[in-house]
Amino acid sequence: MTWPPQRAATSRSLPARVPPDRLRPFYLQSGCRLLFRGPLKQQSASRLRVGKRALITGGDSGIGRAVAVAFAKEGADVAIAYLCEHEDARHTANLVAAAGRRAVLLPGELADEQHATQIVERTVEELGGLDILVNHVGTRTPAKSLEELSSEPFDYTFKANIYSHFWTTKAALQYLPDGAAIIPSRQKSRIVRPAGTEGSRRASR
Repeated sequence: MTWPPQRAATSRSLPARVPPDRLRPFYLQSGCRLLFRGPLKQQSASRLRVGKRALITGGDSGIGRAVAVAFAKEGADVAIAYLCEHEDARHTANLVAAAGRRAVLLPGELADEQHATQIVERTVEELGGLDILVNHVGTRTPAKSLEELSSEPFDYTFKANIYSHFWTTKAALQYLPDGAAIIPSRQKSRIVRPAGTEGSRRASR
């Protein structure tokens, strides 16, 4: 397999060393928005009306957690759907509560159609409605070759990464008001890694 020539992405470059007291001015000048990392507090204007209600699948950690906390800081109550990482989910809920908003935890298997539908109904019941749906949940089952991959994990990956997004979106349509948002999130769902391509794939990201 031949990969095309790689070209480094161009972006605003961060200076080699930025003193802590200049970190915020630099990011503000570069157009970046600081959220909740580190001791710095967010001071950007709110983009959400206070009282919006959001459902985030896969919102217990990582990017999902960052989205949940960012929404809470901008005035939204958040329902967090996740598999079984209860400690991570509780930590995210505490961060949402610290921002002055309500968090609802919805554990369960999103690769199951019934549960993927029920989390939407639970969100509406607990928060009184739904304005934003973020489909972020995703998983992967790595295998070095197709010979090592069985149909069961292959099917599960598609149900978790693709079907669940379809099920939650379909269930949410009847509740979403005018001006609501459905936000899909691209997940790394590569199942098989062709031998000898990892370096090229990493360079192209």
